[in-house]
Amino acid sequence: MRIDSLRLQNFKGFDDQSFSFGPTFNLLIGDNGSGKTAILDALTIAIGSLFLKFADAPSRHIRQDEVRLKTVRWDNGQGVNREPQYPVVIGAHGHVSGKPLEWERRLKTGSSRTDRIKARPILNVSSSLQKNVMEGKPTPLPVIAYYGTGRLWLQKQDRTTSLGKAESRLAAYSDSLDPASNEKQFIRWFIDQEFANFQNTSRGDKPDEVLGAIKRAIQKCLPGCESFFYDGKEKAICAQFSDGRNLPIEKFSDGERNMMGMIADLGSRCCKLNPFYGGEALQRTEGIVLIDEIDLHLHPNWQRRVVGDLKRCFPKVQFIATTHSPFIIQALNPTEDYTIRLTEEDGALPGSTDTLGIEDIAEIYQGVENPQRSRRYFEKIDAAERYFEAMDRAKNARGAERQERIAELNQLMKEMELFGHDPAFQAALRLERRAQGLGDSN
Repeated sequence: MRIDSLRLQNFKGFDDQSFSFGPTFNLLIGDNGSGKTAILDALTIAIGSLFLKFADAPSRHIRQDEVRLKTVRWDNGQGVNREPQYPVVIGAHGHVSGKPLEWERRLKTGSSRTDRIKARPILNVSSSLQKNVMEGKPTPLPVIAYYGTGRLWLQKQDRTTSLGKAESRLAAYSDSLDPASNEKQFIRWFIDQEFANFQNTSRGDKPDEVLGAIKRAIQKCLPGCESFFYDGKEKAICAQFSDGRNLPIEKFSDGERNMMGMIADLGSRCCKLNPFYGGEALQRTEGIVLIDEIDLHLHPNWQRRVVGDLKRCFPKVQFIATTHSPFIIQALNPTEDYTIRLTEEDGALPGSTDTLGIEDIAEIYQGVENPQRSRRYFEKIDAAERYFEAMDRAKNARGAERQERIAELNQLMKEMELFGHDPAFQAALRLERRAQGLGDSN
């Protein structure tokens, strides 16, 4: 499954816009409030249409608080109203189970519910998939997941199941479009698999390929991780790192825990959805994964590799992510990946970002002026310019006005001292002031 294009009408801040996506990795970039997360939310509604026929995977509907509000002014601007705009339309074109499909969800009025009239193409696929699963056919299912900005700390309600208890393949879609995380569910699944693997190897059987695939994926995506296992003495899932650390996941750094949780959750869903793939489930499962702020808690060195790590571990998954990090943008493959710049034309190929410096990316792609210099540097320049302008005014002033200008100079010098200007530069300003016959600063 993949999304090729998305159309939004009256959804949140979007009037009527369309966006195009590539089949591998897509990066949404733009200022805060530009609509990056809104696009991810709209995608959950479009993708969630696949779940409309699934009992164990509640679909996402358009909420009334997601309706675009239009500001209406009257009486020469003295009166203001905010009017909700209908209909709200989320349309998608993509591929599901290898078939090109086009579908739409729509909210017509403030008292109506999200209709599914134009979602029939994907509903038919949904019914067919559920029927095949019920009949035990090895029909591939797409993995679908949404990881929001609160994924490290916001935990989903735990669904208690007994170790070893069989579940439907469709149960792997549970909470898949909830942006919170479900670390407890993965921990329980991993321990279950470890015990089963121990029993198998004790009988002389082969190690569990599925468990091995999950471990390898986590080790690939956690820098320095040499092994990932359940420690019976610690009664915790642990990782052994190349620097000698042997840590339970509760002691991971925020970045390590964030990445481990995402890879583990995504990998385990692939294995549950398509168990007949065995140890190749992560490599062969298709699907769509949404990630808000992919750089969350990651060191810049890690940001440079995370895109490649995800693509290597899940090569058939379409990723759509947001970021503010120039390191993430720099890591894109110009021949495969897409950027969607919400301040400019969407769906543009990123060009050769891999050959650009961080400053160039910040300036060209993120609209940061003069990124080579800090904001504090420009504040210092501005203060110095105001000081020279004040000297010119004081030089030509007379009487009481001259005293006011000199007082202004004194105040500006104090401001520059607070900014931490170069002492040599401050001394040069004082010498220039004396040369102009304006005395010394107080």
